[in-house]
Amino acid sequence: MLDVADIPDPANPLESLWQEEWQSNLLVAAMDRVKRRVREEHYQIFYFYAVKQWPVRKVSRVTGASVGKVYLIKHRITALVKEEIRNLEKTLF
Repeated sequence: MLDVADIPDPANPLESLWQEEWQSNLLVAAMDRVKRRVREEHYQIFYFYAVKQWPVRKVSRVTGASVGKVYLIKHRITALVKEEIRNLEKTLF
């Protein structure tokens, strides 16, 4: 949930930069934790599609997974990453 304290002060550009870096590092940490929990091939599919933003048909062709499987894996791993971000935020605050 967004808190007023999370909104960067436009008069302080360093605050905005810090917030961006914080969110980026939180995402990287969450993705690293999820990567260790899921099958390597599933994470690779997720990475190609969601992070590298390859077209779904290219991911399908390169990995041998069906288009439907690519969508399903992306959906499931995205949910895990979101959950992990929430867990990290609870732990850190």
